[in-house]
Amino acid sequence: PVNSNFRKTICWIPDFQDKHLPELFSENELEVRTKQHIDYQTNYDDIVFSSQAALADFETFYPDAKVATHVVRFASFNNIENLMSKDSLIEKYNLPESYVYCPNQFWIHKNHKVVIDAVAKVIDSGINVNVVFSGKEHDHRNPNHVNELKKRVEILGLSENIHFLGFLPREDQLSLMKNASFIMQPSLFEGWSTVIEDAKVFSKFILASDLPVHSEQLEENYLLFKRDSSEDLAIKMASLIQSPPKVVDINYSIYQKRFALDFISMVDTIKRRGN
Repeated sequence: PVNSNFRKTICWIPDFQDKHLPELFSENELEVRTKQHIDYQTNYDDIVFSSQAALADFETFYPDAKVATHVVRFASFNNIENLMSKDSLIEKYNLPESYVYCPNQFWIHKNHKVVIDAVAKVIDSGINVNVVFSGKEHDHRNPNHVNELKKRVEILGLSENIHFLGFLPREDQLSLMKNASFIMQPSLFEGWSTVIEDAKVFSKFILASDLPVHSEQLEENYLLFKRDSSEDLAIKMASLIQSPPKVVDINYSIYQKRFALDFISMVDTIKRRGN
């Protein structure tokens, strides 16, 4: 058993991607994750989740767990002063004046393929679109993943429309987000999307996959698409390009304060239980 002093540790489970998309994991990875989840609920008193969706999954997969659970939705805290100008950004990365930004790492579950296929459909319909990808171009689960995506772009004749920028300085990533026409978050699974939180800082419109957690996370300036349908994504992407959406200004400090208050409330709850 874990020493009683260590029971005060608050364990964090970001998501249950392994339960929903087991085909993306090796047998060893699946075993390690399950053992960790069981260890947390057996040897510690508290587990925190970043979303109600993740907590709901925990209750589904471990209905007999006796551990105390908490939800603390994190917020972004970025220095957005003195970001690069749009002109400088376009010159530095050789980008078109208008672009859609998808700043996900290149893990398989981030679902870049559906974006590439949707761009092909939009182009075929006679509507021009440019998409910018950025993020670390590696997935240990499939080392050829990024090369396969780039090859698909070439085969579909989209090299002028899809831009791979790789891993960027944080300030450049935020500048790209600030100046994008809108943001795409096509992921097949998330615990709580940092991309969406960053986009909310700038009151950007977000075209996101239809995950329960995205519905939980988004309140303004968004449209959802069927996560496995390039056709649905293409239709909605074309609509946003042809008729740029009106956006509501977001006071993001509200989300930052909620994050702080939820964290404090969790700690106070645990402290009161120990007294």
